[in-house]
Amino acid sequence: MKKSLLILAAFAAAALVSCTEIIVEQPVVDPDGTTVLTPGEGGTHFSFSVIREDPATKSYLSGTDFLWEDGEEISVCYGGSNVKFTYDEATGKFNSDAFDPEAAGPFYVVAPYNAGITIDGSGKIHTELPANQVDKGKGLDPAALLSVGKAADVAALTAGISLKNAFSLVKVAVSDSDVDRISIDGNYSGTAISPLLAGEVTVDPADGSVVATGRGTSVSLTSAGGNFAAGAYILAVLPQTMTNGIKMVFRRAGEAQSYYRNSSKSISFVRNAGISFAAVSVAGLTKRCYYVNDAADLQAWNVTSPNALDITWFGSDIDMDGESWTPRSNFEGTLDAQNHRLYNISATTNDYCGFIKTTKDAGSASIVNLIVGTRDGVNWDGVSTFVHSGSTGTGTWNYVGVIAKTMGATTVENIVNFAKMEVAAGSASETRIGGIVGNWDSSSNLVNCINYGSVSNNAADCESANGGAVGGIVGQVDASVTIDGCINYGTVFNSNPMNRYVGGVVANSGASLTVQNCENHGTVNVTAMKVSQWGSTGGLIGYVINSTVKDCLVDGALIKNESPRGSLASGQEWRVPTGGLIGYSEKNTIKDCEIRNSSITSTCWCVGGFVGNTENAVLFDGCIVKDCSVSGYNDVGGFVGYNLTNSRFDNCDVKGTTVSGNEEIGGFCGYSKTSGVFNSCLVDDSEISSSTDDVGGIVGWCVSSTVNGCQTTNSTINATTHYAGGIVGLAQVTTVSDCIVSGSSVTAPGTSAGGIAGYTKNAGSFTFDKCLVSNSTVKAKYNVGGIIGYAYSNGSSNVQNVNVFNCGTDASTILQATYSDGTPPGGDCEVAGICGWMRLQTTGSFRIVNCYCNASIKCDQSMNTLSAGGAIGYCSMGSGTGEISNFCSSLTSDKILVNGSPVSTSTRVGAICGMLPDKPIEVSNCYYIDDLTASDTFGASVVLSGNEAFSEATFKDGTTVPAKLNAFVASYGGSETLKTWTVNGAGLPVLND
Repeated sequence: MKKSLLILAAFAAAALVSCTEIIVEQPVVDPDGTTVLTPGEGGTHFSFSVIREDPATKSYLSGTDFLWEDGEEISVCYGGSNVKFTYDEATGKFNSDAFDPEAAGPFYVVAPYNAGITIDGSGKIHTELPANQVDKGKGLDPAALLSVGKAADVAALTAGISLKNAFSLVKVAVSDSDVDRISIDGNYSGTAISPLLAGEVTVDPADGSVVATGRGTSVSLTSAGGNFAAGAYILAVLPQTMTNGIKMVFRRAGEAQSYYRNSSKSISFVRNAGISFAAVSVAGLTKRCYYVNDAADLQAWNVTSPNALDITWFGSDIDMDGESWTPRSNFEGTLDAQNHRLYNISATTNDYCGFIKTTKDAGSASIVNLIVGTRDGVNWDGVSTFVHSGSTGTGTWNYVGVIAKTMGATTVENIVNFAKMEVAAGSASETRIGGIVGNWDSSSNLVNCINYGSVSNNAADCESANGGAVGGIVGQVDASVTIDGCINYGTVFNSNPMNRYVGGVVANSGASLTVQNCENHGTVNVTAMKVSQWGSTGGLIGYVINSTVKDCLVDGALIKNESPRGSLASGQEWRVPTGGLIGYSEKNTIKDCEIRNSSITSTCWCVGGFVGNTENAVLFDGCIVKDCSVSGYNDVGGFVGYNLTNSRFDNCDVKGTTVSGNEEIGGFCGYSKTSGVFNSCLVDDSEISSSTDDVGGIVGWCVSSTVNGCQTTNSTINATTHYAGGIVGLAQVTTVSDCIVSGSSVTAPGTSAGGIAGYTKNAGSFTFDKCLVSNSTVKAKYNVGGIIGYAYSNGSSNVQNVNVFNCGTDASTILQATYSDGTPPGGDCEVAGICGWMRLQTTGSFRIVNCYCNASIKCDQSMNTLSAGGAIGYCSMGSGTGEISNFCSSLTSDKILVNGSPVSTSTRVGAICGMLPDKPIEVSNCYYIDDLTASDTFGASVVLSGNEAFSEATFKDGTTVPAKLNAFVASYGGSETLKTWTVNGAGLPVLND
């Protein structure tokens, strides 16, 4: 281009055109309607005139305009062709020998020439305004003056084209003679929210309006001759409003740091206009920064000495192709990459490994707005990898991450990683590795970071590093921190047998954390974990203590622990828990978190859809497991695998989930060992199964715990052998209250299935209060109960006291004796509305108060001895006592079926009980239908008082009986007066006030 005082050149006369035969290429159109252009060939000579838009930008730039120069090139695009035209200064026209004058329009004219131009289906032009501009002695780069036009046909093109300018110009004058780069950045103080000033664009030829689609947040002008002479220089930028102001950055030759001036005022760069800024004395500026525009800048920055006052900005994406990288140590100050991408970067070392090795201990650092390991922002670049290669144990820890280790007061925010993080197979070092940070030991916070890269410890033969950690975001946390809004999509893998902790976001916490609004969507896979202490695997966190976790999500993840049980020391099989959200939780509060659409599997013990193992005053509140599959060996739960001690679960749900394992399997909790509280928890539309024993809709094996207000709905609970319960499979010293089982199936092909509890075991007090079993089937080979299948204390020291208050079964519930092997039991078959077999061997007691049975009983085959009753099927006691009072039964002969037919007369079939022993047992204020009264079997010591028979019509409306009986009244206590049954106006039994 030439500087000229003339603004416009008149249209030249139409050029004479001579036509020869040409090859007409057919356009290639992408599915989105974009035409892919190819260079024109085999055409004929053609020329036409081109002028710039009027009014031109010169009126804003000291009366100068820029005219075409000899040899300058433009594109003419039509059909499938992109034809290069070259300017001839002698004729004032653009010429080409590859144009087809027979082609139909429209014709799109784009200056300067760009081989990569495409035209979309709406007639918009896709091209580029370069971010890196070079002044070859004219004060600006002609290649940056993007202009476009459109001619409907050859005649319009021949007449000459007036182009629309798709840029705005910025004039900057410098008084120095040693400046070698001038940059304009659309960020006042460095931020990821930046207007785009250059790069790929879409331009409308009708009006020159331009939309940025590329990556250029800054524009730089360098001199082809080295340094700029003192004077004025012009940069072309995309029309934008800089709401966050701008900064101008000036680099002086030979200096690592640049100088900058900035303004927070909103500035508009207007299309086809310009702004002229006041002259700058760069030497007089006091603000300094490192301004990184390419790989050379980054390498120069890496050898500078860090300072807490340093500011480093990335002005563009950085391609490190062919460059080696030495991780930077002891970084302090601010690194703001302004949302730019750093790609094709790799490092391998037997030391800490990452883009940043360490931040300074006791220093202050901020690392923000950086994208690592991708060129296109969507995929890994196939190159970027950080590897710890240590081949021998060093006795010290090593770390891997974008930042290997943070120290001091380091803030990490808005880091996105695609790069691979690895510990090499041959390493025997102690290692902690994370997609963003290997080891966190900073007093500041980690916010809004995302990992897409794989994170793996491949040291399969390592026999050291007991305590190693692998995390999708962070490996090890050693300082209190808030981790907020961090997400992992990458695969987290561990084959190091001595690594103890693996997590989708955080592997291990040795300090108090707040983890909030975090997510994992990636696979967490452990193939070996052989530890002498605890180890854990979690979809979000491996191990966490003294912390708060809230509003977090695991979605669509595979969490898998394939550690062979045989590799674990005897008695330690339960020390490698696996959880969909958390592996091992101790002294924490976890609220409003969810895992969904995920698979949680382990070859070991303690596996939970949400948490593998809990201990010491953990609170879970408002958390959900939805549409997941959970499987393991022992102690497997839809929510928690193993409650070791003192955990509380409030308002937590398991929905649409399959739970399976060997034994101690629960729809909610596999094994609650001590002082667990399950409050208002739900298991719905789920399948829970064990390959042996102890399976429950809520808890598989429940010890010294409380289950209150929980529900199992629309679910199947199956034990392959023994002990299945709609709420609890096997109970020891347990209270179950206000619980409902509805629309569910409870099955134990061996023995002991209960609508609420399959089996109460050994010494202690058991209370079941205000529980209902509705529209469900409970079946086992024998010991089948609407509330309890089998209550058993064995041995002189096992004194069991069983209390069942305010409980019942509705008319749509079936209690079923079934024989999967086709053989009836050799002894008694015990089935009842409350407890199938009440077997209290020593001085225990039972009380069944304010309860009712409105269920049906089915026996699939004839049995040696049938014991069936409304309250108890069969009772055997030592020197204990028993009570059945305020009980109501709807059992009639047509509700007790054997092989599909009503039961024949039996001495062990009764409306209240099948058989009671000759012990001090009181049966009072009980009501029943009279056709089974005579069949009730009582011992001589049983006291009967105030029992009455109703008419057969009393229980015809099964759906209203539970409400009419007031089954859920306050629990009966020893100091209270027993309430009596009366008949209301509808002929239904109700409790007196």
